[in-house]
Amino acid sequence: CFARRGGLPFVLCSALQEIEKENIIQAMLRNGGNISKSARDLGMSRQTLTYRMKKYGIYQERRHRKTKA
Repeated sequence: CFARRGGLPFVLCSALQEIEKENIIQAMLRNGGNISKSARDLGMSRQTLTYRMKKYGIYQERRHRKTKA
């Protein structure tokens, strides 16, 4: 955020980060945990989304594929 460079007050910066984190979580829920679809939904690259997920501590649930018996 720009707070370190004197652009935005720290409180505003923190609020923007919380909003971004919540938007990412909601996009992931809407898209069934699919990172590519969520990134497209948010208007960012898959790489940017994975970076921000790590930044905010958002982890994708691993779904195990059922094997044919």
